[in-house]
Amino acid sequence: MDLQQRAAIEAACRHLTSAYCHYIDRGEARRVVALFTEDAEWAAPEGVVKGHVALLEHFGAREDQRGRKSKHICTNFWLEDVSETEASGGAISLCTGMTVTLTEGALGLMGPS
Repeated sequence: MDLQQRAAIEAACRHLTSAYCHYIDRGEARRVVALFTEDAEWAAPEGVVKGHVALLEHFGAREDQRGRKSKHICTNFWLEDVSETEASGGAISLCTGMTVTLTEGALGLMGPS
């Protein structure tokens, strides 16, 4: 693999990270599912979520929490064991958030979430 191929793979992986954060932060969590393969697994706090149907249910529940707002900031992106078909790596992600509620005309903020 030459440097151009590795750079393209790294750019694609960075895009996945950015797209995930963008969809979550815009309240479009269901769109995250399209970033995964059909047999993907997501390690959620409540357990492992497997496959598109389960992922859609999981991220749909997040999207349905309309008052839940977040902002992801990602840094220190890294890759290792890069091949033409696989790569492993990670990023440091800081997520800030708050819950916004509207009750009897009053705006209530609770954060972080």
